[in-house]
Amino acid sequence: MKALDTGLLDFEIEFKNGDKGILSFNPNDIMFYDELANLESKMKEIYSEYENFTKVNESNVGEITSKMRNETCEKIKNEFDSLFGVGASAVIFKYSSPISFVRETYYPYYFLNEFLPDVAKVMSK
Repeated sequence: MKALDTGLLDFEIEFKNGDKGILSFNPNDIMFYDELANLESKMKEIYSEYENFTKVNESNVGEITSKMRNETCEKIKNEFDSLFGVGASAVIFKYSSPISFVRETYYPYYFLNEFLPDVAKVMSK
């Protein structure tokens, strides 16, 4: 069978340490736009729930707080896998968890701000 062209493109991500990863997805798929538009509101909801929980449970840094951190990370990773394809979160969050701060914001926001302009350049061609 002939290989089908589905519009799949590879986007290389280079980390500060020189390590690289690849995200493969179709940036021209209309569903990509829909999911991207929904991602920010979903992340705000997830982070708001996490921040409210940590404020209420400031004195409990044990198992319950750890469970909430893990659940928050998994929710964010699932959203990124949904947008960029299964396994994308393993590349994106290889060195920083979804609840880590980079340049005064949660890492996923920083990643999107750095990565999406490169995607937009490809889409405009």
